[in-house]
Amino acid sequence: MDIKLARKIIDALGGVSLVAEMIGVTPSAVTHWKNRGLPTNIRTRKRLEKLLVQKVKDADAYIDELWHG
Repeated sequence: MDIKLARKIIDALGGVSLVAEMIGVTPSAVTHWKNRGLPTNIRTRKRLEKLLVQKVKDADAYIDELWHG
């Protein structure tokens, strides 16, 4: 997964600590995503998609990139 996209999504959702709390993972896991790219598992991506819809204006562009690259 693209590192730029991971950073863009994490920043749009409020940063490492906030994303970790909302997703239910450690901040170090989210930092890892920011440095290596988002995980490919469906469960995490669905959680991110749900948060994007709830928290980000124009979430559709992020969601399209999340699922289709």
